[in-house]
Amino acid sequence: MIQRILPVLKKNIIQQWRDLPVLLLTLLTTPLFVLVYWLMFGHAVFTYHIQYTLEHKDGQSSSSIPDTLLNKLQTASTTWNTASFEINQAVNQQVMESQIRQGNITLGIVFPENMFNSSSQNKISEPVLLLGDVSDPVFHMVSAGIQQMLTGFLLEQALGTSMNLVQIQPIMGVSLRSSFEMYVPGLLVFSVIMLIFSAAMTLMRERERGLLERLRLTRVSMIELALGMSIVQLGLGTLSSAMAFITAYILGFESTGSLLSAWFFVIPALLSSIGLGIIAASFSRNMLECFLVSSVLMFVLMLFSGLVFPVPDMVLFKLQSHDILLVDFLPTTHLRQALHKILNLGMPLESLYPEMIGLLLLSIFLFGAGILIFKKHSQEFHG
Repeated sequence: MIQRILPVLKKNIIQQWRDLPVLLLTLLTTPLFVLVYWLMFGHAVFTYHIQYTLEHKDGQSSSSIPDTLLNKLQTASTTWNTASFEINQAVNQQVMESQIRQGNITLGIVFPENMFNSSSQNKISEPVLLLGDVSDPVFHMVSAGIQQMLTGFLLEQALGTSMNLVQIQPIMGVSLRSSFEMYVPGLLVFSVIMLIFSAAMTLMRERERGLLERLRLTRVSMIELALGMSIVQLGLGTLSSAMAFITAYILGFESTGSLLSAWFFVIPALLSSIGLGIIAASFSRNMLECFLVSSVLMFVLMLFSGLVFPVPDMVLFKLQSHDILLVDFLPTTHLRQALHKILNLGMPLESLYPEMIGLLLLSIFLFGAGILIFKKHSQEFHG
């Protein structure tokens, strides 16, 4: 038996060595991602934006927060080693909630009225509120540390005797979501990413079957071929995303926003995946190589857009007071943020212009680039 296996083993080793690009992609893809992630985020510090307010009955904020408490908040992140807090005062609670919805801040702190006045007799009748998006796992991580720190401070200053001095309060219109519901938007993004494989494999299969050679006898151009196949792939991607929505709904997911609004982001994202699939097929020589290149593109979209785990903010430049991050150049970043704001926060479409503009620009660029690259790399088939 061993004598029969050895020739097969030798033949496969030689075959792997002959197909060196595929061998290198197989061996080096994961180590390369580990290295790139370490270079980009290995020494990065997560910055969590926090706002606080001490409101009066007229809705205005007071600035009478003790310096000792502010210093504790500022230094609380030092125990985390890889995180820092940027703390600012909010005008009032309403403005703070709006900032949370837009994703500009992670957590808001509302101190009771007259909490730090001498007339309060060192006791508080109302708890300190931690406002946030309870459908965001990052909020729960940050709020846990802040809640522990604030409770310890209030007990130390004899401002209360109950261990329930600090309470978490969802922002208006957002209810506590299950772990499944929190991650549904990310799972829906994954259905969009998978279209890269379908588009790439379809185009590569037609190339291996000699379709490009047969097109020399017709008037169909490479661009028309790519557009026709893209329409089919767009239909498949739409059906796949719809099935993912329906499956999530059957399993208990309830959207707090308009599903129609979500489709305004899903469709452009599908086009970007088709464009990436066309690019993968254009640069591949065979089906296996196409699969590996598509896998690399999929991992880029998954790992660096916050789908799998949070990524630090790496600001490249500002555009009209809006920070442009490195991850903003990935279409899945905008799709993930938009679906979360629509499905979990119930935000209307008119509040999501930054995500819409970013996703549209990237989708047009990637799809257009895919068509042009495919045309260029297919010219050899037209002699």
